[in-house]
Amino acid sequence: MNNSNGITFTEEDRLLVIAPHPDDESLGAGGLIQRAVAAGAELNVLFITDGDNNPWPQRYLEFRWNLSREDRLRWGRRRRMEAIDALIKLGAPPDCADFLSLPDQGLTKILLEDSGQLIDPLSTTIQNWQPTLVVAPCIEDVHPDHCAIHVMLQHVLQGMGPLAPRALFYKIHGNGIPVVAPRVVLTLTKQEQLAKRKAILAHETQMALSKKRFLQYASPGEAYYQETGDSTPEAFHSAIGNGDELILRMHPYVVLRQRANILFAWEDEDGAFQSAAISLRQSQIIQTPTGPEIHVQPPDLPTDRRVYVKYQLKRIYFEQYGWQTLRMLSPTGNPRANGKPASMAV
Repeated sequence: MNNSNGITFTEEDRLLVIAPHPDDESLGAGGLIQRAVAAGAELNVLFITDGDNNPWPQRYLEFRWNLSREDRLRWGRRRRMEAIDALIKLGAPPDCADFLSLPDQGLTKILLEDSGQLIDPLSTTIQNWQPTLVVAPCIEDVHPDHCAIHVMLQHVLQGMGPLAPRALFYKIHGNGIPVVAPRVVLTLTKQEQLAKRKAILAHETQMALSKKRFLQYASPGEAYYQETGDSTPEAFHSAIGNGDELILRMHPYVVLRQRANILFAWEDEDGAFQSAAISLRQSQIIQTPTGPEIHVQPPDLPTDRRVYVKYQLKRIYFEQYGWQTLRMLSPTGNPRANGKPASMAV
């Protein structure tokens, strides 16, 4: 795979596309899938959920308000078939799709309570299939399923060390705040744009309420982001450890709500994935001239490993912010002296 002038594939390449729901494969990587298939590269598309907890389009199309469990399962089966149809329109073989059928809208809960449900199949797929490129959701995507996948995938990739494949990340749902990470843009031909448009339209259940927005993704450029390890300017701009207290410095535009939570995810000294949630009701909030500060009693966070943090403020489908890496400063306000760059998370 040649990375000097965009993204190209050879017959030796193996592309793994991770899609939180049926339609994300077309929206986020429809052009990349076509490019890989045309080059003869192997393709595996791993759908994490069936998109079954998608009530508003289902209510609209089926003219019913109350949805039973069987209604949702039937909807998920329909969305699976749409995903396979979309892959065929992208030129991909239908047997390249695998479905984990994890709970739609439930991946943050899995991250906090039983991360092995996703970490184990991600690890098994990557170890057994050995992709040369993994494409997955961006850390800042404000759909909670998307950014939760990113955090758990990074745990898998970091555990592989130098044997980890290259990874690029796509962003479907944003809050208007620009992503800092470098962009890699795949320029699509007119034919590739048309095929991507057809693939998006194949997700008929999503067209009733989101057609105009979704078709905007069939643009000439398909953008991807690279993980840099740097903290990104989402909800938190830095943190200070002060004894047993952690002071989280917020950007001034962040609107704090008592119903919000602060989520943490990290790898412990044994390499195991850990997570914790702290309610704002259990925290002290102090307003400062540079923005609010949240004073919390943190879990036992490592000082030499990356920590992910999220300001979790639930909306209907999306949240106000995705995850981000935590930029730690010393109590003097300087980067913590741990042998890492100033922007390295701990």
